[in-house]
Amino acid sequence: MKKLESNIIKLLFHCGNLKKNEKVLIISDTITKDLGNKIFSFLGKKKIKSEHISIKPFKQPGMEPPKKVFNKMLKNHLIVGLTSKSMCHTKSRVKACSVGAKYLSLPDYSENVLKSKSFKANFRKLTKQSKKIAKLMTKSNVIHVETIKGTNIKIFVRNRIGNYAPGWCYSKGTVASPPDAESNIAPIENLTTGKIVVDGCIPIEKLGLMKSNLTLTIRDGMVKNIVGKKSNILKKIFLNTGTKKSKIIGEFGVGLNNFAKMCGVMLVDEGCAGTVHFGIGCSTFGGKNYTPFHLDHIIKKPTVKFDNKIIIKNGNILI
Repeated sequence: MKKLESNIIKLLFHCGNLKKNEKVLIISDTITKDLGNKIFSFLGKKKIKSEHISIKPFKQPGMEPPKKVFNKMLKNHLIVGLTSKSMCHTKSRVKACSVGAKYLSLPDYSENVLKSKSFKANFRKLTKQSKKIAKLMTKSNVIHVETIKGTNIKIFVRNRIGNYAPGWCYSKGTVASPPDAESNIAPIENLTTGKIVVDGCIPIEKLGLMKSNLTLTIRDGMVKNIVGKKSNILKKIFLNTGTKKSKIIGEFGVGLNNFAKMCGVMLVDEGCAGTVHFGIGCSTFGGKNYTPFHLDHIIKKPTVKFDNKIIIKNGNILI
C-alpha cells in the first residue's frame, strides 16, 4: 500500500503538476473504478477538492464521454482520465485543455502499472530530450522508418509541428500519459506510403504482444491491406468503426522511457525507449483527421531518419 500511495503522489503531483488549491476530476469506468476510488480517497485525505465519476466502458478508443461528464471537465484544473479505453483524442478532451485543464490520459490503467518499474522514470528530466526530438520533427520534411523485420515506410510531415510529451503536464492545457514518455507528430494525412511490420504490440484485447508479426501496407496515407496470423482481428476492428478515416495514419511517435519494458499495456509499451509507434485513426495534435478511433501499433528496434539525419539506429536513440 505504501508503494501504491507513493506512486499516486508521483502521478498527481510530479506528473499531473497538481497544486493544493486546484480541483481534480477523476473519470473511470466499471473496469477501472477501484483504482479511481483509491485515488479519490487519497485526495480526500489530503483535503484536495475532487470528484470521481464512473461511466460505462467505451466500445473503442476515442469515443466521446457523456455530456454531463464533458461539462464537468471544463470546470476542473486536473482531469485524471482513467477510462479503460482512451479519451485523449476526443473533442471533449481537446476543449477541456483549451480552457486550461491539465489532462492525465491513463487508459487501461491498473495498480500494476502504477507499481511497475516503468514508473521509476524521472519524467521531468526527460523533457529536454523529448523537446529536442519534437523540434527536429518540426524541422523535417520526411521521416523514414526501417526495421530488419521488413518495416519500410516514409512519413511526410512538412509544416507539421512536433509535440513533446515527456510524461508530465508541464503547463496548463497539456496532456501526459505516464509511464509513457515520447515525442510525436501528425503525418500529412494522404501522403504516408510504405509497409509497417508490427512486431511489438497492438495494445488491445485479442492482439496485445505480437507472437507473430502483422504486416500493414500503407498507400496514400491509409491502411490498404493487412497480412498475418491475426490479420482478420485487426481488419474487423477497422471495419467496425464504420469509417475509412479510422485507417489513416494519424500519429508517429518515438518512445523515451528507459525503465519501460514491453508488456502488452499501451502506456508502458509505446513509451519504451527506442521503439516507435504508429497511431492509426484520429490525428494526434496538429493533424486534420478526426474520427472517434485511435489505435497504436508499436515497432521494435527501428532505424529512423529525419530527412537525412539518423535519429534512431536499431532501437538506439542517438540524441
